[in-house]
Amino acid sequence: MNRFSNLIDLLRKNVLVGILGLVLLVSLCFIFVRSEQLTLLDANHDDLSVRRTRVLKNFRNGSDIASNLDRIKLMQEEAQSRLFRAEDLAANQRYFYQIESATGISILNMHQAVKQLPAGKKNRKARALAARSKYETIVYDISLFGDYEQILDFFRHVEGGRAFARIDGFALSRGKGGAGSSMINARVSVEVLGSKS
Repeated sequence: MNRFSNLIDLLRKNVLVGILGLVLLVSLCFIFVRSEQLTLLDANHDDLSVRRTRVLKNFRNGSDIASNLDRIKLMQEEAQSRLFRAEDLAANQRYFYQIESATGISILNMHQAVKQLPAGKKNRKARALAARSKYETIVYDISLFGDYEQILDFFRHVEGGRAFARIDGFALSRGKGGAGSSMINARVSVEVLGSKS
């Protein structure tokens, strides 16, 4: 009790120090309690500013969304029209015979096959993706006869044509006609993107 009374006497003599100590104690308690809420408020402010920026961008970019959607639909229809169908053999071969007419090359032989799904344990994911896909790869094994320029022109027409196609591989050999002839036999493997039926 003696210590407590000494403390009260000291505070009566130094009222200003006592008031300042009490204010300091209350302020420290307030800061301790409110500091957690300040970090939460800062995090909420950052989140709201990101959302605000996103909403403003969407508002600004969404003004012509209807016209963009129409353009995307047209592009999708155009891309669908460029796809081959494996069961439409005549139309697919007609495409290559049109290239034959345009380049002056001779197509000696053409075989169509659908590319098989990857096999083996290592290719499980690739096989599953290919099975779920709306698209398939149609492979053409084509034998050609012509000169060097005609064969290059055929390659350009295949890869730059209407169909989504690429030259997967080729082999060249000297054509009939002797050593002085510029004619070449070519065997070409062409992969074309097709839609599954």
